[in-house]
Amino acid sequence: MGKEGSSKPKKMSLEDEPVTIDKWDGSAVKNALDDGVKKIMTEEYGFVLDHSIVDQRLAICTIACGFSVFALVYDHFFPFPESRTVLMICSLSYFFLMGVMNLFAMYREKQIFIQALEKDIAGVGATNVWTWSSVLPKYTSEYTLWVEYTDGKTNSTREKKIEKSIGCWFDEEGTLNMEKLFADVKEMHSYITSSKKEQ
Repeated sequence: MGKEGSSKPKKMSLEDEPVTIDKWDGSAVKNALDDGVKKIMTEEYGFVLDHSIVDQRLAICTIACGFSVFALVYDHFFPFPESRTVLMICSLSYFFLMGVMNLFAMYREKQIFIQALEKDIAGVGATNVWTWSSVLPKYTSEYTLWVEYTDGKTNSTREKKIEKSIGCWFDEEGTLNMEKLFADVKEMHSYITSSKKEQ
């Protein structure tokens, strides 16, 4: 592979406006941490976001909505009962695709919030994929963050997980400490890259 200079982190910028949320709002807390990791991977490591999972979900939704729109238009020009067969087919197709989307979210999307591509700086080597997932269950302060690294050349995978209280990253006012989050993400990144070198 080519040089991997793009995977070296830069110094975290302190000039950005700090993120402050209601730390009793679990969704806001999780979103702030997820966005923080995304910011680190793209701005500090220079990785490129891969939107393929979101695109696939949107494609399923678009097709499902297409059946609904077609049914409405067809029924307008060919009122019921003439449109009965088309309405039945479109309705069944819509609900089938909604089921497909739920299965997609459960087994493919899971808790993934970002897929980052580590492109070879020379442009000749394979692209490595860093898949980040997180969980913050209701009524708990324990945030679980894990990364799965897929080597673009060998297709081998490596994982690293951490579980910490949100108090490790937020102060009493609910302000996110990006330096502490960056330190944890950097540690996970270093673990993966060091394991890669040992192989």
